Amino acid sequence: MFRAKRKDSRIEGNDDLTEGYVPTSPATHIFLFFLFLGALGLFWLAEAIKDHHPIRGQIAEHTASALIVASVIGFSYEFLVHQYRARTLRNLLRSQSDKMYDALRVYMLTTPEEILNLLEEIAQQTKEIPTLYSPTREKRKGDEYTFAKKIWFFDTLIDVRRKEVIKVLRNWIGSDKHINLRFLATDFIGRYRLRELEDEVRIEALLGTKGFKHWQTLSTEERFCILNYMWAASRCEIPT
Repeated sequence: MFRAKRKDSRIEGNDDLTEGYVPTSPATHIFLFFLFLGALGLFWLAEAIKDHHPIRGQIAEHTASALIVASVIGFSYEFLVHQYRARTLRNLLRSQSDKMYDALRVYMLTTPEEILNLLEEIAQQTKEIPTLYSPTREKRKGDEYTFAKKIWFFDTLIDVRRKEVIKVLRNWIGSDKHINLRFLATDFIGRYRLRELEDEVRIEALLGTKGFKHWQTLSTEERFCILNYMWAASRCEIPT
């Protein structure tokens, strides 16, 4: 959807946010306007008092001239020099927006399903059990490995695409799935408290074909997996 609707501002020249003059604070123009009015008022005052107070009249006249020069220079800066600053800002914003779009486009090309399907392939091809936690559990060192030490990407993925992630994980927790995949799924569910899957995880642990009711016939790895299911379900409880 993002790719289909996208219109490239670099092609169409659509710079609505930065097109034209970019003004400074209105307070600047108001100040310069009142400065100019003050100068006119001083000129009037100088004319009114110069016959009776010539020195004060000259001071008022010179001050008025200085204020007019200052206001003219101020307006010149705002309407001439600031144009260059505004143009530089527009070019910078356009450059940054292009870079941001390129980064976002790469990110949006990959859906949660594609990302998690890739993780699924990797998880099923390793001998050790993948986990999101670091360090791994003391009793299982050598049997577990930390799947990713920097998981900020997963944090963001859960925040913005939660429903799609849950849809994939729901498929991972079935008893017929690879044990590595089930371990990883329950790590996700427990870590991020995906309460939408709490009941399904608990039922699978209690009544599944590799659940508690078959405890005596299960391998040590499968028993650990059941315990991870129960841990994930308990993390989703309110209160925990």
